[in-house]
Order: sequence, then C-alpha cells, then structure tokens
Amino acid sequence: MKPTSFLYKTALAVAGFALFTFSAPQVGSQEGVNWRTYRQGALSNARTTQTFVFETEGQFQNYWQKFNETMSGKIPTGGIDWSSEKLVAVNLGQRPNPGYEVVVRSIKRIRASEIQVLYQEQLPMPGVYYPQVMVSPWVIVKMERTAGVISFKGETVNRNTGVIGGPSRGDCCRPVCRCCANCTCCGEH
Repeated sequence: MKPTSFLYKTALAVAGFALFTFSAPQVGSQEGVNWRTYRQGALSNARTTQTFVFETEGQFQNYWQKFNETMSGKIPTGGIDWSSEKLVAVNLGQRPNPGYEVVVRSIKRIRASEIQVLYQEQLPMPGVYYPQVMVSPWVIVKMERTAGVISFKGETVNRNTGVIGGPSRGDCCRPVCRCCANCTCCGEH
C-alpha cells in the first residue's frame, strides 16, 4: 500500500469522524416552516458554493449523481414524502481541510412569497491541527412543501468566538446574486 493512499484514507476517516462527531442534526420550525437535516457530509464534487432546491425525486437523483455519488455513495432512498416535503441543499465547494463545515441555522418565511434558508460556513477552530486535505462540505435539509420562492443567505462563523461574518465566500458575488433580495455586498443592488 502506498503511504500517500494510507494518509489520504486516514485523513478522510478523520474528516468523517469530525463531521459526524461535532455536528448534531439541526431541526427547526420558524415562521411556520418545519425542517430538519436530512444528510450531511464532507466530500462532494462541488468546487464552488452552490445552492439547490429539489421539488421532485428525479431532481434530487440528478443532483446526487453529479455531486455526491462518487464521494458519498449510493443515493439515499426513503424518508421523503415528495407530496408534502422537498429538499434544499448547500454545497460549500472546496476547502483546504476538514475543519470547515456547513450547517443550516434557520428556514423561515421573510415575506409572504419568500422563504429564506440561512446557512453558516463554520470555520476551523484556531489552534487545532487539521490534516491538509481538500474537502467539499455539504448539507441537505428536508422541509415541508409550502408556497413561496426559496432564497439562500450565507454567513461565516468563527467557531472559537461565535462571531458571524458576512456572506460565505463565493456565496454572493457571482453572476446571479442569491444571498438575499437586498444584497449590498456586491454593490449591484
């Protein structure tokens, strides 16, 4: 066995352990929108921050095959009632070590016609040694099917201090700004 493959496998095991040890599934009901974490992981094929809404099982299957199948295994089946629920996903894109994590903090109605998914990129703990391997954190949340356009807002959080920063890197200033309706981080609105 090559040492590099051993180190790679060890780093992946540490990343998986850290992710599932320190992350508790999130559950919420704010402004009448019920939701809970469906799946979460540290490895995907996403290179940049991307957000998704899945109204059908077919949409979710296409996403899983493109972004997660080679890294996270077979598509999850069951646990979704597509007639009353839908899924949303956030992929952070590539990060340099397994200290990075993405969590959904809230899903709430902010206008009669808009539901906002607030997610946080949690930064590595200062002073903790993390293996220097590329990760691509992701989270999929199951939410009740309700009327309204879904928007996403990203923040960065320093885990040591709890200080919340602005949009997650790569979240906002891209060709189609999607972090919020009144985004000012790009100077485009």
